Amino acid sequence: MVILWRVNLSLTAGESPSVDEVRATIADAVDDAVDAVEVLDVREWSGDAVVAESFRSGHVLLAGDAAHRMWPSGGHG
Repeated sequence: MVILWRVNLSLTAGESPSVDEVRATIADAVDDAVDAVEVLDVREWSGDAVVAESFRSGHVLLAGDAAHRMWPSGGHG
């Protein structure tokens, strides 16, 4: 059986782990042997966290996704 996972690692600026380091981190997280983990892709991703300065201007009201831009928890759409 094949199980696919997406794993996100928090890195410091300029840090770029090797595929072997990523495999070891995943194996540690799932408590399995490193040889049982195959890394299909490694890429950099950064999120955004911006909230509107105001939510109302006259008769216009911002709500929900129109009022903020943030990455979803775990979804990373």
